[in-house]
Amino acid sequence: MAAGLINSDVRSVATYTHPTIVQLMGGADKMETAMKKSGANVKIVDVTFGKPSAVITSGKELQCVVPQRITVQLPQGSMKSNSSLIAFSFDNGRSWVFADTSPGIEKMRKAIPNISPKLVIPARQQR
Repeated sequence: MAAGLINSDVRSVATYTHPTIVQLMGGADKMETAMKKSGANVKIVDVTFGKPSAVITSGKELQCVVPQRITVQLPQGSMKSNSSLIAFSFDNGRSWVFADTSPGIEKMRKAIPNISPKLVIPARQQR
């Protein structure tokens, strides 16, 4: 997923995005168009992930929080952002998809109601 973000490979990013988010964006094609349009003057130059939280079982899913650090190059300079992803596995940990918590946890829970209330989402930080 990080390589997809850095290389502007929106198809790869869609593959690792929670299917509900892809569906809400109108499918992979519309997601790709929207991401390309919104990122026209933005270049992601670095993505790193921190240590995931403990994995929680929520229904038949596994979930955890993954810290994410992104460095973005803008026309006026670079910006670093610390945020979190919620990781979901529907196959007992063999594969994972992710949802960015940037919109806020309440919006995320409206879109994906089965997000465990046990997950602790740190506040987003920009520098």
